[in-house]
This record gives sequence, structure tokens and C-alpha cells, in this order.
Amino acid sequence: MKSSIKRLIYHLLCNNVTGTAIYFLGKGKIRDLRWPGFKFSVPETYVNKQMVASIFWGFYESAEIRFVEKYLRNDLDVIELGSSIGIVAGHIISKMGNGKKFVTVEANPFLIDTIQANIKQHQKPGSTFEVLNNAVAHGAEEVTISITNNNTETRVINNETAADGVKVKTVKFSDLVQRNNNRAYSLVCDIEGSEVEILLYEAAALKQCSQLFIELHETTYNGKHYSIQQLKDLLLTTHGFRLVMEHGPVVYFAR
Repeated sequence: MKSSIKRLIYHLLCNNVTGTAIYFLGKGKIRDLRWPGFKFSVPETYVNKQMVASIFWGFYESAEIRFVEKYLRNDLDVIELGSSIGIVAGHIISKMGNGKKFVTVEANPFLIDTIQANIKQHQKPGSTFEVLNNAVAHGAEEVTISITNNNTETRVINNETAADGVKVKTVKFSDLVQRNNNRAYSLVCDIEGSEVEILLYEAAALKQCSQLFIELHETTYNGKHYSIQQLKDLLLTTHGFRLVMEHGPVVYFAR
């Protein structure tokens, strides 16, 4: 019942009409009503108006933001995979302590400038950040990603000749950890199913991970199907995390 009411409220508030009005009045700078002080640049081409409204009303990535705001430690470096337009990244950088480094990775090349702007908007003195335009993958030098006007739908596709396909160089997760000098870190991850490769192949790199905020996606990899529960079990049993909090597919694990 509660979920039905929430969906109804979402559709009443988040649509093309309200999104267009919010975008026009904000001149492309969208506030988040749930989190005073946060304001984000939004590229009109790659974010549809329904998504603009969801940012304004506080629905966009709400579970990830709540977990980051409540649990993210300020004494660790942070790696983020799948930054999209940098909404969660803005919350991350606002909590990071002096001398800590934030590395965020996004496959869509058309969103990099927006991510940098949204991080700078909320950066505290003393922290540093780096935005990398790569897809996180294991065993391939480049992949083809799909790009639409919905920034949440960027994902790796198999059809290299697709009209909306763009080739992007890859980076291994272990290389990102080494780039961080193998120090303990927090990981924020939303890469639309590609997280299964990290869980299967990057055990050594995950040992340095003290906090993991992850959106899990049911997926098929190398002909094998993985449910969200199976991915959770990998993190709990194979990688030694403990589950702290979850909201749907968004889960916070810690050591």
C-alpha cells in the first residue's frame, strides 16, 4: 500500500510538465528540496524533464544519498563508479575530510563537465577529486555504451553499431585502487549490472574497501544468471562484508 501511494505521488510530481517548469525557473540549476544547500547543474540534452523533477523533489537516488549522508566516513578516500551527472558525487565530496581524495568514474563522455561542475559546487577546502571518463570492465580494452536522454540508462551494450552507441576505454577496478596507493577506501557503486565483474574478479582490491554503498542489479554474465540475493551472498560470504542497511536494491555494507 505504501509503495503504491509513493508511486502515485512520484507520478504526480515528476513528469515532463513539472520538470520543464522547474528547469526553466532554475535556469538549469536544480535544487534538491530534501537537502537544503545542494544545487546541481543539469544538462538539458542528457537528462529528461521527468528526471529534473525527481531531482528537485528529492526522489532521485534518494536511498544512495541517505546512506552516504548518514554513514560515509570522512577519514577515508572515496571511489565512485557510475557518477552519472554527479548528484551523489556532490553529497560525497561535501562530507570528505581534509587531505582525502575522491576518484569518480563515468562512462558517458557527455556528462564529464557536468560532474566536475557539481563536485566543485559542493567541495570543501582540503579535499581533492579526479573525474575519469571510463567504463569499469574486466578483460576488454574498450566497450560500447548506450546513451539516451535518460542519464540513468547509460550501460554497456553488445551491439557495437547501435545508433546511440559510443565506444569508451575501460579501466579495471584494481587499477583504480592501485591509483589510490592501495589505501583503505569507501566505494560507491552503481554501474547497471557490471558490478558482477568486480565481485567475481576483484577480491584483492575489495579487501581494502572499508565501506561499500552499492546498487545491485539482476544480471546475466557469461551465460550465468545472478539474482540480487546471489550478489549479496557473494559480498557477505566471499568478500567478508556485513550488511548494515538496505533499501530495495541499494545496500550499505561495511567491514
